[in-house]
Amino acid sequence: MNYRIVKYVQLSGRRATVYTLVKADGTPSLFDTFLQECASQYPAETRNLVAKIRAMGQQTGLRKDLFRLDEGLPGDLVVAVSDDVTATLRAYGIRYGNSILLLGAGGPKFVRAWQDDPKLKQAAEEMIAISKAMKEKVQNREIAWTPDEMEWTGDLTIEIDDEDA
Repeated sequence: MNYRIVKYVQLSGRRATVYTLVKADGTPSLFDTFLQECASQYPAETRNLVAKIRAMGQQTGLRKDLFRLDEGLPGDLVVAVSDDVTATLRAYGIRYGNSILLLGAGGPKFVRAWQDDPKLKQAAEEMIAISKAMKEKVQNREIAWTPDEMEWTGDLTIEIDDEDA
């Protein structure tokens, strides 16, 4: 599957830049699809999650206490962002320091572990595969950070095997 990394301007700000992934087939971004799927059944939680991410971009930055860390494999930087302490909704992403967040999909979480829910499992495994591909692109210097470490430059396309996602 091919993806393009795009800046999520509405959620980015002076403290952090938020990105999401768009599939090569031109469908809405992974995060937009997640929001559309959750908005009708969980409207308040969806608004809370978007407000939390917007506050990260504009006010707080990507502080560790705003995420569930270590949601993927050791060292892959995959995190979960939830709507509040009750954690009804969960979006998976990759946190690069305090200033860049790459958001994927997610869903409501009513199970102990994401591995126990097919939708959450797919979203988390997709971000784990994206993280691996991103690491390679950074090591090969195909993607770099701007001098202020707030944005990415370079080849912002990602290709992962369908079996990895």
